[in-house]
Amino acid sequence: TILTIQQPSPVKVVVQVPQELIGRIRPGSKMLFNNGSNTLQVSVTRVYPVLGKNLLGSVEAVLPKSPFGLPAGSTVAVDIVTVTAAGVIVPESAVFRTEKGAFIYTINDGTIHMRQVEVLGLGDGKAVVKGDVAPGTQVAVAQENKLLTLEEGMKITTAGGKQ
Repeated sequence: TILTIQQPSPVKVVVQVPQELIGRIRPGSKMLFNNGSNTLQVSVTRVYPVLGKNLLGSVEAVLPKSPFGLPAGSTVAVDIVTVTAAGVIVPESAVFRTEKGAFIYTINDGTIHMRQVEVLGLGDGKAVVKGDVAPGTQVAVAQENKLLTLEEGMKITTAGGKQ
């Protein structure tokens, strides 16, 4: 999602969001602005549920000053938190799907073990999962097509540290 800064100070930032998300955003929802090296967390102050010509809804936040010192009319990346999830955080590239559901491979003493998980949320390259996996467990990470070639009980050599 991209936002446009409307005025210099105080700053009203308006974010256009797809219609399928507008119903899940409320005043107080968390917005995260990111300029590549910094992140700023703010709260949504108003939701405009009426769709514009481009079939996008709008939300706004009022800030005391422009995020990252940007001039009026600037754009910056923004994520809006529509749901929070509690579970174990793993790299998104550790999750693979089959017709039976979502899975990850855990690694214990060089042996991989397939664990079915429920994906509770995705974002920023990470997945929040619930299932038979403890926080800090080492998991296999690869493109999904590579993970699908692995099998329960295979012996592997890990590259690098814990994932």
